[in-house]
Amino acid sequence: MQPVSTVESPTFRQLISKIPCPSGTPQMRRKTFSDYLDKEYLKMETELKTALEEIDHISTTADIWTVHNKNYLGITAHWINTTTFKRQ
Repeated sequence: MQPVSTVESPTFRQLISKIPCPSGTPQMRRKTFSDYLDKEYLKMETELKTALEEIDHISTTADIWTVHNKNYLGITAHWINTTTFKRQ
């Protein structure tokens, strides 16, 4: 993972400048990006809680690994939507 300040590095800005966006769109700064991440996290958390309230059964998996002396934990959850019978 990279720090949020990455959005202000010259090389990252050069990369982002290649992405087509509407004219007048300001480049994202650290504070703007951090606020955006917080807002999206809260939105996704609410959506997930709502989805989990409607299910009876859930399957989970976990994986732990290390890369360059950094530890990682990955957790996934899967369930069947009882209305559409699609896996989510």
